[in-house]
Amino acid sequence: MGSLQKLPNVSVLPLAATPGKSIGAAVAAVSSATRGKLDYLVNNAGTQCVVPMLDFDIKQAKDMFEFNVWGLLTVTQAFSPFILAAKETIVNMSSVAVYGSSKSAVAAISGGLLVELKPFGVNVVTVMVGAVQTKPFDNAPEHHLPPDSS
Repeated sequence: MGSLQKLPNVSVLPLAATPGKSIGAAVAAVSSATRGKLDYLVNNAGTQCVVPMLDFDIKQAKDMFEFNVWGLLTVTQAFSPFILAAKETIVNMSSVAVYGSSKSAVAAISGGLLVELKPFGVNVVTVMVGAVQTKPFDNAPEHHLPPDSS
């Protein structure tokens, strides 16, 4: 995010995409700094585990889906008044088995959200990216393939 912070007219507010104080603090900061309007909401948070689907732990898959899908919805709801006031754009970052399925849900949600918000002048964009230079595993738990993995 360092390079984004150097851009003119760009403010970066990191937050945890789960219900709690982090979202509330970011909402308050945006409200104060923008007089209640937000040009772009970029939902870029996500967690992943690169394990073949047949070896994937179901609890981990559910946790990933919880964060990637419900976290996105939580953040979008929290910031929706600012986007609606500005009639601007929500950008939902998506990607590529189980991680991909949670991100496919993001794409489906984005399509439905576009239909719901377009009458209010709000755009919703889903960005489907391939491999990018990122540090997705810095905060991820370590995963091991089972001995009988194919």
